[in-house]
Amino acid sequence: MSNLADLGEVVHATREALGRYLYQTETPLEARPGALTEAFSHLDNVREGFQLTLRVSAVQRHSELYDLVRRFLMDWRWLEEQGFSFLPPNDVERVRDQLLEFAHAYTALAYLPHLPTPHITYPGRPTYADIAIPRTPGEILERIDELEAVLSRASIQPRRALHPEPLRRTYGYFEVSAWLISDYRRRAHS
Repeated sequence: MSNLADLGEVVHATREALGRYLYQTETPLEARPGALTEAFSHLDNVREGFQLTLRVSAVQRHSELYDLVRRFLMDWRWLEEQGFSFLPPNDVERVRDQLLEFAHAYTALAYLPHLPTPHITYPGRPTYADIAIPRTPGEILERIDELEAVLSRASIQPRRALHPEPLRRTYGYFEVSAWLISDYRRRAHS
């Protein structure tokens, strides 16, 4: 993604697809072509941004630091042995998108319990106030994992197969993300 407008399109399209999914108990998540790929790309950037911004001083417990390091340090040589290459040897990847998308995601996760009631469209519960704000790096990474897992499962399973609370938190994340970008655009043009 190259800017906030592109990010807005991705989170808005994902929220719309999830909104339709909430009312279709028997079919997997359906979105416009490419929308889920864009959503997963966004979440990959969020994860990379998290990794790039993580500071050891932010981790209070040794066990949490150990878990984070264990999850980040993966041996990718097996992919290279299969002939996959991540980047040509002389290319350096710019990190702007990852930092922008992580900052946005972090803001969205923190703002989720405070989204004004008139902007909440999740059926049956007009509040996200009960959703805890992730406070530690481990909790942030767990939420990123949950967002990816819910989208993955929703893309192949009907809604009735998903646990309702992770689905609600995921829908809420994309709802508040779309609202934050729309609100920013509205303020910038007034």
